[in-house]
Amino acid sequence: MNFFKTISSAIYSPSFYAEAIKKPFSSALKYFLLLILLLSIIQAAGKSKFFFGSLPQTIGNFVQSVQDVYPPDLVIEIKGGQASVNQPEPYFLPIPDSARKIFKQSGVNNIIVVDTTTPFSIAQFEKYKTVIWLMKDQIATIENEGKGEVKLSDLSQVQQDVTLNRALVDNLFSKLTPYIDTIIKIGGPVLFALFIGVLFMSHAFNLLYLLLFAIVIYIIGKIVKFPLTYGEAYVAGIYAITLALIIGAVFSVLGGFLPVSMPKYLFSALTLIVAVTNLIAAKKEKVQ
Repeated sequence: MNFFKTISSAIYSPSFYAEAIKKPFSSALKYFLLLILLLSIIQAAGKSKFFFGSLPQTIGNFVQSVQDVYPPDLVIEIKGGQASVNQPEPYFLPIPDSARKIFKQSGVNNIIVVDTTTPFSIAQFEKYKTVIWLMKDQIATIENEGKGEVKLSDLSQVQQDVTLNRALVDNLFSKLTPYIDTIIKIGGPVLFALFIGVLFMSHAFNLLYLLLFAIVIYIIGKIVKFPLTYGEAYVAGIYAITLALIIGAVFSVLGGFLPVSMPKYLFSALTLIVAVTNLIAAKKEKVQ
Protein backbone atom coordinates (compact mmCIF):
# COMPACT_ATOMS: atom_id res chain seq x y z
CA MET A 1 0.00 0.00 0.00
CA ASN A 2 2.84 2.38 0.85
CA PHE A 3 4.27 1.77 -2.62
CA PHE A 4 1.15 3.10 -4.38
CA LYS A 5 1.05 6.03 -1.98
CA THR A 6 4.64 6.77 -2.95
CA ILE A 7 3.63 6.80 -6.63
CA SER A 8 1.06 9.49 -5.85
CA SER A 9 3.54 11.47 -3.76
CA ALA A 10 6.20 11.21 -6.47
CA ILE A 11 3.84 12.96 -8.88
CA TYR A 12 3.05 15.77 -6.46
CA SER A 13 3.97 16.14 -2.81
CA PRO A 14 6.47 18.86 -1.91
CA SER A 15 6.82 17.57 1.65
CA PHE A 16 7.55 14.09 0.28
CA TYR A 17 10.39 15.43 -1.90
CA ALA A 18 11.83 17.43 0.99
CA GLU A 19 12.11 14.19 3.00
CA ALA A 20 12.88 11.73 0.19
CA ILE A 21 16.05 13.44 -1.01
CA LYS A 22 17.50 13.06 2.51
CA LYS A 23 16.90 9.30 2.62
CA PRO A 24 19.43 6.67 1.44
CA PHE A 25 19.71 6.20 -2.33
CA SER A 26 18.72 2.55 -1.91
CA SER A 27 15.21 3.62 -0.91
CA ALA A 28 14.69 5.54 -4.17
CA LEU A 29 16.28 2.76 -6.22
CA LYS A 30 14.01 0.12 -4.68
CA TYR A 31 10.97 2.26 -5.50
CA PHE A 32 12.12 2.81 -9.07
CA LEU A 33 12.74 -0.89 -9.72
CA LEU A 34 9.33 -1.86 -8.32
CA LEU A 35 7.69 0.84 -10.44
CA ILE A 36 9.27 -0.24 -13.71
CA LEU A 37 8.54 -3.90 -12.93
CA LEU A 38 4.86 -3.05 -12.44
CA LEU A 39 4.75 -0.96 -15.62
CA SER A 40 6.55 -3.69 -17.58
CA ILE A 41 3.94 -6.25 -16.49
CA ILE A 42 1.09 -3.89 -17.42
CA GLN A 43 2.61 -3.14 -20.83
CA ALA A 44 3.21 -6.83 -21.50
CA ALA A 45 -0.36 -7.61 -20.44
CA GLY A 46 -1.50 -5.32 -23.25
CA LYS A 47 0.15 -7.77 -25.67
CA SER A 48 -1.05 -10.91 -23.87
CA LYS A 49 -3.49 -11.78 -26.65
CA PHE A 50 -0.51 -12.24 -28.97
CA PHE A 51 1.51 -14.42 -26.57
CA PHE A 52 -1.36 -16.58 -25.36
CA GLY A 53 -3.57 -16.58 -28.44
CA SER A 54 -2.10 -15.56 -31.76
CA LEU A 55 1.41 -16.95 -31.20
CA PRO A 56 0.45 -20.56 -30.26
CA GLN A 57 -2.06 -20.61 -33.12
CA THR A 58 0.55 -19.30 -35.56
CA ILE A 59 3.07 -21.94 -34.45
CA GLY A 60 0.46 -24.67 -34.78
CA ASN A 61 -0.62 -23.48 -38.24
CA PHE A 62 3.00 -23.24 -39.35
CA VAL A 63 3.81 -26.80 -38.23
CA GLN A 64 0.68 -28.11 -39.94
CA SER A 65 1.49 -26.24 -43.15
CA VAL A 66 5.03 -27.68 -43.18
CA GLN A 67 3.61 -31.18 -42.87
CA ASP A 68 0.93 -30.59 -45.50
CA VAL A 69 3.38 -29.07 -48.00
CA TYR A 70 4.75 -32.54 -48.86
CA PRO A 71 2.55 -33.91 -51.68
CA PRO A 72 0.97 -37.35 -51.10
CA ASP A 73 2.17 -38.65 -54.48
CA LEU A 74 5.80 -37.47 -54.28
CA VAL A 75 8.51 -40.08 -53.79
CA ILE A 76 12.21 -39.15 -53.68
CA GLU A 77 14.77 -41.94 -53.52
CA ILE A 78 18.51 -41.99 -52.92
CA LYS A 79 20.00 -45.37 -53.73
CA GLY A 80 23.68 -46.13 -54.15
CA GLY A 81 24.50 -42.40 -54.05
CA GLN A 82 22.07 -41.66 -56.91
CA ALA A 83 18.86 -39.62 -56.58
CA SER A 84 15.59 -40.11 -58.45
CA VAL A 85 12.04 -38.78 -58.29
CA ASN A 86 8.73 -40.16 -59.52
CA GLN A 87 7.65 -36.80 -60.97
CA PRO A 88 8.56 -34.80 -64.13
CA GLU A 89 11.75 -32.79 -63.69
CA PRO A 90 12.62 -30.21 -62.62
CA TYR A 91 10.22 -30.76 -59.73
CA PHE A 92 9.55 -27.77 -57.45
CA LEU A 93 8.37 -28.05 -53.86
CA PRO A 94 7.35 -24.49 -52.89
CA ILE A 95 7.69 -22.84 -49.49
CA PRO A 96 4.31 -22.78 -47.68
CA ASP A 97 2.60 -19.40 -47.45
CA SER A 98 2.95 -19.36 -43.65
CA ALA A 99 6.76 -19.41 -43.98
CA ARG A 100 7.20 -16.99 -46.89
CA LYS A 101 7.93 -14.03 -44.63
CA ILE A 102 11.03 -15.80 -43.32
CA PHE A 103 12.54 -16.03 -46.81
CA LYS A 104 11.09 -12.79 -48.20
CA GLN A 105 14.34 -10.82 -48.22
CA SER A 106 16.37 -13.63 -49.79
CA GLY A 107 13.87 -14.07 -52.63
CA VAL A 108 13.70 -17.86 -52.13
CA ASN A 109 10.43 -19.43 -53.33
CA ASN A 110 11.07 -23.18 -53.04
CA ILE A 111 12.11 -25.59 -50.31
CA ILE A 112 13.61 -28.05 -52.73
CA VAL A 113 14.04 -28.50 -56.47
CA VAL A 114 14.72 -31.98 -57.81
CA ASP A 115 16.60 -31.85 -61.11
CA THR A 116 18.86 -34.81 -61.80
CA THR A 117 19.65 -33.88 -65.41
CA THR A 118 20.88 -30.28 -65.33
CA PRO A 119 24.58 -29.74 -64.45
CA PHE A 120 25.17 -27.61 -61.36
CA SER A 121 25.97 -23.92 -61.70
CA ILE A 122 25.54 -20.98 -59.37
CA ALA A 123 23.46 -19.21 -62.01
CA GLN A 124 21.07 -22.16 -62.29
CA PHE A 125 20.84 -22.47 -58.50
CA GLU A 126 19.90 -18.79 -58.23
CA LYS A 127 17.39 -19.20 -61.06
CA TYR A 128 15.64 -21.99 -59.16
CA LYS A 129 15.28 -19.71 -56.08
CA THR A 130 15.44 -22.70 -53.78
CA VAL A 131 16.90 -23.70 -50.43
CA ILE A 132 17.92 -27.15 -51.71
CA TRP A 133 18.69 -28.45 -55.16
CA LEU A 134 18.79 -32.25 -55.36
CA MET A 135 20.83 -33.45 -58.33
CA LYS A 136 21.74 -36.92 -59.60
CA ASP A 137 24.71 -37.44 -57.31
CA GLN A 138 24.96 -34.16 -55.41
CA ILE A 139 22.89 -31.89 -53.23
CA ALA A 140 23.31 -28.11 -53.17
CA THR A 141 22.16 -26.02 -50.22
CA ILE A 142 22.31 -22.36 -49.26
CA GLU A 143 25.40 -22.04 -47.06
CA ASN A 144 25.30 -18.35 -46.12
CA GLU A 145 22.04 -16.61 -46.87
CA GLY A 146 22.50 -13.15 -48.34
CA LYS A 147 26.10 -13.79 -49.47
CA GLY A 148 25.35 -16.12 -52.35
CA GLU A 149 27.34 -19.00 -50.90
CA VAL A 150 26.29 -22.55 -51.79
CA LYS A 151 27.42 -25.84 -50.25
CA LEU A 152 27.77 -28.93 -52.43
CA SER A 153 27.59 -32.39 -50.86
CA ASP A 154 28.22 -35.71 -52.56
CA LEU A 155 25.33 -38.17 -52.24
CA SER A 156 27.84 -41.02 -52.04
CA GLN A 157 28.26 -39.94 -48.40
CA VAL A 158 24.73 -41.19 -47.69
CA GLN A 159 25.46 -44.53 -46.04
CA GLN A 160 22.10 -46.22 -46.63
CA ASP A 161 19.30 -46.01 -49.16
CA VAL A 162 16.58 -43.44 -48.42
CA THR A 163 13.00 -43.29 -49.62
CA LEU A 164 11.22 -40.04 -48.79
CA ASN A 165 7.44 -40.08 -49.15
CA ARG A 166 4.34 -38.68 -47.43
CA ALA A 167 4.00 -41.71 -45.17
CA LEU A 168 7.53 -41.12 -43.81
CA VAL A 169 6.81 -37.42 -43.29
CA ASP A 170 3.55 -38.16 -41.43
CA ASN A 171 5.32 -40.73 -39.27
CA LEU A 172 8.05 -38.23 -38.41
CA PHE A 173 5.55 -35.53 -37.45
CA SER A 174 3.53 -37.97 -35.35
CA LYS A 175 6.67 -38.63 -33.29
CA LEU A 176 7.39 -34.90 -33.03
CA THR A 177 3.81 -33.93 -32.11
CA PRO A 178 4.26 -34.29 -28.30
CA TYR A 179 7.33 -32.02 -28.41
CA ILE A 180 5.62 -29.54 -30.71
CA ASP A 181 2.58 -29.43 -28.41
CA THR A 182 4.87 -28.70 -25.47
CA ILE A 183 6.57 -25.89 -27.39
CA ILE A 184 3.17 -24.42 -28.26
CA LYS A 185 2.04 -24.58 -24.62
CA ILE A 186 5.16 -23.10 -23.02
CA GLY A 187 6.31 -20.91 -25.90
CA GLY A 188 3.77 -18.14 -25.20
CA PRO A 189 4.41 -17.89 -21.44
CA VAL A 190 8.19 -18.06 -21.87
CA LEU A 191 8.21 -15.32 -24.53
CA PHE A 192 5.78 -13.30 -22.41
CA ALA A 193 8.20 -13.46 -19.47
CA LEU A 194 11.11 -12.53 -21.74
CA PHE A 195 9.11 -9.60 -23.09
CA ILE A 196 8.57 -8.36 -19.54
CA GLY A 197 12.34 -8.64 -19.02
CA VAL A 198 13.05 -6.63 -22.17
CA LEU A 199 10.60 -3.90 -21.12
CA PHE A 200 12.09 -3.84 -17.63
CA MET A 201 15.62 -3.35 -18.99
CA SER A 202 14.47 -0.62 -21.39
CA HIS A 203 12.94 1.25 -18.45
CA ALA A 204 16.03 0.61 -16.32
CA PHE A 205 18.17 2.51 -18.87
CA ASN A 206 16.44 5.65 -17.59
CA LEU A 207 18.79 5.45 -14.61
CA LEU A 208 21.57 6.41 -17.05
CA TYR A 209 19.40 9.13 -18.57
CA LEU A 210 18.86 10.56 -15.10
CA LEU A 211 22.62 10.87 -14.56
CA LEU A 212 22.50 13.77 -17.02
CA PHE A 213 19.04 15.02 -16.13
CA ALA A 214 20.09 15.31 -12.47
CA ILE A 215 22.40 18.14 -13.56
CA VAL A 216 19.36 20.07 -14.80
CA ILE A 217 17.53 19.44 -11.53
CA TYR A 218 20.64 20.49 -9.59
CA ILE A 219 20.77 23.80 -11.50
CA ILE A 220 17.03 24.39 -11.03
CA GLY A 221 17.45 23.80 -7.30
CA LYS A 222 20.05 26.60 -7.28
CA ILE A 223 17.74 28.90 -9.24
CA VAL A 224 14.73 28.42 -6.95
CA LYS A 225 17.02 28.64 -3.93
CA PHE A 226 16.40 25.05 -2.86
CA PRO A 227 20.04 23.91 -2.83
CA LEU A 228 20.66 20.25 -3.62
CA THR A 229 23.73 18.09 -3.84
CA TYR A 230 24.11 16.18 -7.10
CA GLY A 231 23.12 12.98 -5.28
CA GLU A 232 19.94 14.60 -3.95
CA ALA A 233 19.13 15.91 -7.43
CA TYR A 234 19.53 12.39 -8.80
CA VAL A 235 17.16 10.97 -6.16
CA ALA A 236 14.66 13.74 -6.94
CA GLY A 237 14.90 12.77 -10.62
CA ILE A 238 14.15 9.13 -9.84
CA TYR A 239 10.86 10.16 -8.23
CA ALA A 240 10.09 12.95 -10.71
CA ILE A 241 10.28 10.55 -13.67
CA THR A 242 7.31 8.58 -12.30
CA LEU A 243 4.59 10.46 -14.21
CA ALA A 244 6.52 10.29 -17.49
CA LEU A 245 6.99 6.53 -17.11
CA ILE A 246 3.30 5.98 -16.36
CA ILE A 247 2.11 8.07 -19.32
CA GLY A 248 4.68 6.35 -21.54
CA ALA A 249 3.28 2.97 -20.49
CA VAL A 250 -0.26 4.17 -21.25
CA PHE A 251 0.79 5.24 -24.73
CA SER A 252 2.47 1.86 -25.19
CA VAL A 253 -0.70 -0.05 -24.26
CA LEU A 254 -2.93 2.21 -26.36
CA GLY A 255 -0.55 1.75 -29.28
CA GLY A 256 -1.81 -1.82 -29.59
CA PHE A 257 -5.31 -0.52 -30.32
CA LEU A 258 -4.87 3.01 -31.66
CA PRO A 259 -2.24 4.66 -33.90
CA VAL A 260 -0.81 6.76 -31.06
CA SER A 261 2.67 7.21 -29.66
CA MET A 262 4.20 9.39 -26.97
CA PRO A 263 5.98 12.48 -28.38
CA LYS A 264 9.71 12.25 -27.68
CA TYR A 265 9.91 15.65 -25.99
CA LEU A 266 7.01 14.89 -23.62
CA PHE A 267 9.00 12.42 -21.51
CA SER A 268 11.66 14.96 -20.52
CA ALA A 269 9.12 17.78 -20.27
CA LEU A 270 6.95 15.87 -17.80
CA THR A 271 9.95 14.90 -15.66
CA LEU A 272 11.13 18.51 -15.60
CA ILE A 273 7.67 19.89 -14.77
CA VAL A 274 7.18 17.45 -11.89
CA ALA A 275 10.66 18.18 -10.47
CA VAL A 276 10.34 21.97 -10.76
CA THR A 277 6.78 22.09 -9.39
CA ASN A 278 7.64 20.03 -6.33
CA LEU A 279 10.92 21.80 -5.62
CA ILE A 280 9.35 25.27 -5.83
CA ALA A 281 6.46 24.22 -3.60
CA ALA A 282 8.89 22.57 -1.16
CA LYS A 283 10.87 25.78 -1.02
CA LYS A 284 7.74 27.78 -0.16
CA GLU A 285 6.73 25.29 2.54
CA LYS A 286 10.25 25.47 3.96
CA VAL A 287 10.13 29.25 4.08
CA GLN A 288 6.73 29.26 5.77
